[in-house]
Amino acid sequence: MECSRNEYPSPDNDLLSHPIGFFIPFYPAVTFCEVAGGPGPLGAIRDNEQRSTALGFKAFPHQIYSLVFGSSISSIGGILFALWLRYVDPESVLGVFSMVDYLLMVIIGGLGTMYGSIIGAAFFIIVQTWLPDLLRGIAANFPGYEIIQRMAERWMAYFGVMFVVVILVFPKGIVGTVQKIIRRRRMASFK
Repeated sequence: MECSRNEYPSPDNDLLSHPIGFFIPFYPAVTFCEVAGGPGPLGAIRDNEQRSTALGFKAFPHQIYSLVFGSSISSIGGILFALWLRYVDPESVLGVFSMVDYLLMVIIGGLGTMYGSIIGAAFFIIVQTWLPDLLRGIAANFPGYEIIQRMAERWMAYFGVMFVVVILVFPKGIVGTVQKIIRRRRMASFK
Protein backbone atom coordinates (compact mmCIF):
# COMPACT_ATOMS: atom_id res chain seq x y z
CA MET A 1 0.00 0.00 0.00
CA GLU A 2 1.51 3.31 -1.09
CA CYS A 3 0.79 6.29 1.06
CA SER A 4 1.51 9.93 0.53
CA ARG A 5 3.48 12.13 2.92
CA ASN A 6 0.28 13.48 4.42
CA GLU A 7 -1.00 10.04 5.37
CA TYR A 8 0.34 8.58 8.57
CA PRO A 9 1.43 5.01 7.88
CA SER A 10 0.08 2.32 10.10
CA PRO A 11 -1.70 -0.95 9.48
CA ASP A 12 -5.11 0.62 10.08
CA ASN A 13 -4.15 4.31 9.96
CA ASP A 14 -5.35 4.40 13.56
CA LEU A 15 -5.48 7.39 15.87
CA LEU A 16 -2.33 6.57 17.83
CA SER A 17 -0.14 6.91 14.74
CA HIS A 18 -1.41 10.47 14.29
CA PRO A 19 0.32 13.24 16.27
CA ILE A 20 -2.94 14.25 17.92
CA GLY A 21 -3.48 10.64 18.92
CA PHE A 22 -0.06 10.82 20.56
CA PHE A 23 -0.83 14.14 22.20
CA ILE A 24 -4.19 13.24 23.77
CA PRO A 25 -3.10 10.44 26.15
CA PHE A 26 -0.03 12.29 27.37
CA TYR A 27 -1.65 15.71 27.80
CA PRO A 28 -3.03 15.03 31.33
CA ALA A 29 0.31 13.64 32.51
CA VAL A 30 2.31 16.54 31.08
CA THR A 31 -0.18 19.05 32.50
CA PHE A 32 0.12 17.37 35.89
CA CYS A 33 3.90 17.64 35.74
CA GLU A 34 3.65 21.28 34.73
CA VAL A 35 1.34 22.01 37.66
CA ALA A 36 3.47 19.87 39.98
CA GLY A 37 6.49 21.91 38.91
CA GLY A 38 4.88 24.97 40.51
CA PRO A 39 4.52 24.97 44.30
CA GLY A 40 5.54 21.36 45.00
CA PRO A 41 8.87 19.56 45.21
CA LEU A 42 9.59 19.82 41.47
CA GLY A 43 9.15 23.60 41.57
CA ALA A 44 11.34 23.88 44.65
CA ILE A 45 14.04 21.75 43.06
CA ARG A 46 13.83 23.75 39.84
CA ASP A 47 14.16 27.08 41.68
CA ASN A 48 16.86 26.13 44.18
CA GLU A 49 18.08 22.57 44.52
CA GLN A 50 20.19 23.17 47.63
CA ARG A 51 17.35 24.88 49.50
CA SER A 52 14.88 22.11 48.61
CA THR A 53 17.36 19.50 49.83
CA ALA A 54 17.77 21.45 53.08
CA LEU A 55 13.96 21.49 53.45
CA GLY A 56 13.91 17.69 53.26
CA PHE A 57 13.01 16.99 49.64
CA LYS A 58 15.03 14.26 48.02
CA ALA A 59 16.08 16.08 44.88
CA PHE A 60 17.84 13.26 43.06
CA PRO A 61 14.88 10.84 42.74
CA HIS A 62 12.60 13.67 41.59
CA GLN A 63 15.14 14.70 38.99
CA ILE A 64 15.52 11.12 37.76
CA TYR A 65 11.74 10.58 37.53
CA SER A 66 11.20 13.80 35.61
CA LEU A 67 14.12 13.02 33.29
CA VAL A 68 12.82 9.51 32.59
CA PHE A 69 9.29 10.83 32.00
CA GLY A 70 10.45 13.53 29.57
CA SER A 71 12.76 11.14 27.77
CA SER A 72 10.00 8.56 27.40
CA ILE A 73 7.63 11.06 25.81
CA SER A 74 10.40 12.31 23.53
CA SER A 75 11.32 8.79 22.46
CA ILE A 76 7.71 7.91 21.66
CA GLY A 77 7.47 11.12 19.63
CA GLY A 78 10.66 10.15 17.79
CA ILE A 79 9.30 6.69 17.05
CA LEU A 80 6.12 8.18 15.60
CA PHE A 81 8.18 10.65 13.58
CA ALA A 82 10.20 7.79 12.12
CA LEU A 83 7.00 5.92 11.27
CA TRP A 84 5.64 9.02 9.57
CA LEU A 85 8.82 9.67 7.55
CA ARG A 86 9.29 5.97 6.75
CA TYR A 87 13.00 6.70 6.40
CA VAL A 88 15.36 8.14 8.96
CA ASP A 89 18.89 9.27 8.39
CA PRO A 90 21.03 11.69 10.40
CA GLU A 91 20.24 14.60 8.08
CA SER A 92 16.46 14.19 8.31
CA VAL A 93 16.46 14.13 12.11
CA LEU A 94 19.61 15.87 13.30
CA GLY A 95 20.28 18.16 10.35
CA VAL A 96 20.86 21.85 10.87
CA PHE A 97 17.69 22.84 9.03
CA SER A 98 15.43 20.56 11.06
CA MET A 99 17.05 21.69 14.32
CA VAL A 100 16.52 25.34 13.37
CA ASP A 101 12.89 24.53 12.56
CA TYR A 102 12.33 22.94 15.97
CA LEU A 103 14.06 25.82 17.72
CA LEU A 104 11.98 28.39 15.84
CA MET A 105 8.78 26.56 16.79
CA VAL A 106 9.62 26.78 20.48
CA ILE A 107 10.87 30.38 20.35
CA ILE A 108 7.82 31.61 18.43
CA GLY A 109 5.41 29.90 20.84
CA GLY A 110 7.24 30.79 24.02
CA LEU A 111 9.92 29.12 26.08
CA GLY A 112 8.98 27.34 29.28
CA THR A 113 5.30 26.79 28.46
CA MET A 114 3.61 23.67 27.22
CA TYR A 115 1.10 25.59 25.15
CA GLY A 116 3.88 27.69 23.63
CA SER A 117 5.40 24.74 21.84
CA ILE A 118 2.03 23.70 20.44
CA ILE A 119 1.11 27.20 19.27
CA GLY A 120 4.60 27.81 17.89
CA ALA A 121 4.57 24.54 15.92
CA ALA A 122 1.09 25.29 14.55
CA PHE A 123 2.11 28.83 13.54
CA PHE A 124 5.34 27.61 11.96
CA ILE A 125 3.71 24.82 9.96
CA ILE A 126 0.82 27.00 8.80
CA VAL A 127 3.10 29.81 7.65
CA GLN A 128 5.57 27.41 6.03
CA THR A 129 2.72 25.69 4.17
CA TRP A 130 0.67 28.69 3.08
CA LEU A 131 3.26 31.42 2.48
CA PRO A 132 4.72 30.02 -0.78
CA ASP A 133 1.23 29.48 -2.22
CA LEU A 134 0.13 32.94 -1.12
CA LEU A 135 3.13 34.57 -2.77
CA ARG A 136 2.63 32.54 -5.96
CA GLY A 137 -1.01 33.67 -6.02
CA ILE A 138 0.03 37.31 -5.64
CA ALA A 139 2.61 36.88 -8.41
CA ALA A 140 -0.03 35.30 -10.68
CA ASN A 141 -2.08 38.51 -10.40
CA PHE A 142 0.85 40.52 -11.78
CA PRO A 143 2.10 38.45 -14.75
CA GLY A 144 3.92 41.31 -16.50
CA TYR A 145 6.05 42.33 -13.53
CA GLU A 146 9.30 40.37 -13.42
CA ILE A 147 10.34 41.70 -10.01
CA ILE A 148 7.15 40.45 -8.36
CA GLN A 149 7.69 37.04 -9.95
CA ARG A 150 11.24 36.92 -8.56
CA MET A 151 10.17 38.14 -5.11
CA ALA A 152 7.51 35.41 -4.92
CA GLU A 153 10.18 32.75 -5.46
CA ARG A 154 12.05 33.88 -2.36
CA TRP A 155 9.45 33.02 0.23
CA MET A 156 12.09 32.05 2.81
CA ALA A 157 13.18 35.68 3.00
CA TYR A 158 9.61 36.69 3.85
CA PHE A 159 9.48 33.89 6.36
CA GLY A 160 12.62 35.26 8.03
CA VAL A 161 11.17 38.78 8.11
CA MET A 162 7.96 37.38 9.62
CA PHE A 163 10.00 35.57 12.27
CA VAL A 164 11.84 38.79 13.19
CA VAL A 165 8.54 40.67 13.41
CA VAL A 166 7.07 37.96 15.68
CA ILE A 167 10.12 38.17 17.94
CA LEU A 168 9.89 41.97 18.09
CA VAL A 169 6.16 41.98 18.80
CA PHE A 170 6.23 38.95 21.12
CA PRO A 171 9.64 39.02 22.86
CA LYS A 172 8.72 36.16 25.21
CA GLY A 173 6.96 34.19 22.50
CA ILE A 174 3.25 34.29 21.80
CA VAL A 175 2.14 32.50 24.97
CA GLY A 176 4.68 34.24 27.23
CA THR A 177 3.63 37.69 26.01
CA VAL A 178 -0.07 36.86 26.37
CA GLN A 179 0.56 35.60 29.92
CA LYS A 180 2.45 38.80 30.72
CA ILE A 181 -0.43 40.95 29.42
CA ILE A 182 -2.98 38.94 31.42
CA ARG A 183 -0.82 39.23 34.56
CA ARG A 184 -0.47 42.99 34.04
CA ARG A 185 -4.26 43.38 33.63
CA ARG A 186 -4.93 41.35 36.78
CA MET A 187 -2.52 43.51 38.75
CA ALA A 188 -4.16 46.67 37.38
CA SER A 189 -7.61 45.40 38.40
CA PHE A 190 -6.44 44.94 42.01
CA LYS A 191 -5.33 48.55 42.30
